[in-house]
Amino acid sequence: MGRYTIASVVPLRRLPPHLSEFTYRIPEKLAQHVAAGSVVRVQFKNSLIHGIVVALHDEQESPQSSKDIVAVAPISLTQTQLVLARHLAELYVQSLGVIFNSMLSDPPAQLKPASRVKDTISVLKKPVEESTYLLYKQPDAFYTYLASHLGAWRHDGQTLLIAPERMQRDALVSVARRAGAADVLLVPDKRRRHDFARAWQQSGTAPVIVGGMLALLLPFEKLKRIVIIEAEHQQFHRAEQNPRYHLADIVWHIAESYHTQVILSGFSPNIRLLYHCLQKKYPIKQITGSPARPARIVDLQHERESGNFSLLSEPARDLIERTSGRLLLYYNRQGYARLTVCADCGFTVRCERCDFPLALEGSRKLLQCGNCGFERAVLLQCPKCGSVALRSKGTGSDRIVSDLKKLFPGKSVASFSSRSRAGDHGSAASDIVVATAAILSQRSFRFDAGIMLNADLDLHIPNYHAAEALRHAIGVLRSMAGELLIQTFDPSQYVFTTLTAVDHFYREELNWRKTLSYPPFSTILKVWVREKDSAVYAERRDQMLTYFRPALPTGPFERREGSAYIASILCKLKPGDTGALDLLRSSSYTWMHAEINPYQLL
Repeated sequence: MGRYTIASVVPLRRLPPHLSEFTYRIPEKLAQHVAAGSVVRVQFKNSLIHGIVVALHDEQESPQSSKDIVAVAPISLTQTQLVLARHLAELYVQSLGVIFNSMLSDPPAQLKPASRVKDTISVLKKPVEESTYLLYKQPDAFYTYLASHLGAWRHDGQTLLIAPERMQRDALVSVARRAGAADVLLVPDKRRRHDFARAWQQSGTAPVIVGGMLALLLPFEKLKRIVIIEAEHQQFHRAEQNPRYHLADIVWHIAESYHTQVILSGFSPNIRLLYHCLQKKYPIKQITGSPARPARIVDLQHERESGNFSLLSEPARDLIERTSGRLLLYYNRQGYARLTVCADCGFTVRCERCDFPLALEGSRKLLQCGNCGFERAVLLQCPKCGSVALRSKGTGSDRIVSDLKKLFPGKSVASFSSRSRAGDHGSAASDIVVATAAILSQRSFRFDAGIMLNADLDLHIPNYHAAEALRHAIGVLRSMAGELLIQTFDPSQYVFTTLTAVDHFYREELNWRKTLSYPPFSTILKVWVREKDSAVYAERRDQMLTYFRPALPTGPFERREGSAYIASILCKLKPGDTGALDLLRSSSYTWMHAEINPYQLL
């Protein structure tokens, strides 16, 4: 190793993808400590920063650098992590520095260096062991399945348990310990820097590891299986960090790198993951447990025809009155959210640019989009049914709480949303809880009955995951409530007609996505610019449009977010079509942001 005097280093900075690697000299005193994967300190521009060594060269193989490596940190990435990082950088069109930053812990003090890796970076991918997709109606059924297998698994390589939310991870730790795995490693949030650094060091040998999606990027040594809890959960579609990793993009590549088995689970399938299982002929199984009561569907069209124009159908009123225990009303709009809707058919007037609901702006008597500012004249008739019963009204969880207190004075009513949690106000024992999607993370809550007030709302958002997300919400609510009633204006929609036949649901969903060329049958590239200065914003928006014109993008879609202006474009790429991605890879514009298969299209 003494012959190596030059290192290719990737600074841990967001740089254009084609400007990721720089060469540095290896001082003689550090030569025995520098290897591919080493975390080093280097001078970059006018600062000392961390970087990752990705290759070593001698003087003849690489031009001499004018700068030296300053120091070597006591941690290093493994060979598998280096290969995985290159794959993710290519997939998400990101600089290697951004990818390395997301899979690296802060160098901790007084810890031994991680095991060294070979100087060459080449990992032979192996076939994934036969994987499976397990579907259940009650989470307890899956935890029982998991406990019955963990006792044997903990003696057979490393088992990685991935869950989207902290409460689920805590539950997994309890299940693993009850199964005899006393040395369970819980990977904390990366913001807890020192705790995460210790977990990072221990992840190479821990037999059972529990964490969020970023735990997939840890430096394992004997990873044998990956178990995903609620694989359809929204968090696995839209991690908040940059880049926004998607579970379906990375889990199979990681499984190939370590030659591991993947066990997926959930209330309903993640369509992209399930499509891969179908292609590979992996088995899809139902886990039997205590059966959930079948959900009842209420047709709001019939309610309107019988003269009931209120938010509550007659069956919903009856259910509230006869429920002596706790009841959940699910309505995924918080506060006093305003919608312009047809009282006869449920049609929602939406923005022509971004597809968000339009509300009446009273002072000027216009319909206005609260997302992008689009305005249009007030409609006199419903475009769908021709009715003149268009209403612009406040309909959010807080408004519903106020109305219920008047309708049912004998019952206590509370709200539960991301802004006002029921437990925060001592109302967890209220007779009626009006909740938004925030309730879906509270798996310990139990209700005697539940009502989805307008399930169609979640199908109207501009999101190709809408049906998948709605089915997941229904599955969670059915596990929390003894009886569930679903109100909808479109009971023939396949989300509702396939509640008891999950295989029919994913066939319908796959056919719909194939017809419209949505993932997994295409790749969607979203590129956007965000600026506070209106003049700079306009200039960069036009530059972005000009640069991507050869890729025939859709857009721009423009909106305001606080004081910032945002413009985005979409490129739908069929298999083998890399034109838009090649443009992005060759771009040196650091103010352009990109996301592959975004959760929110607009």
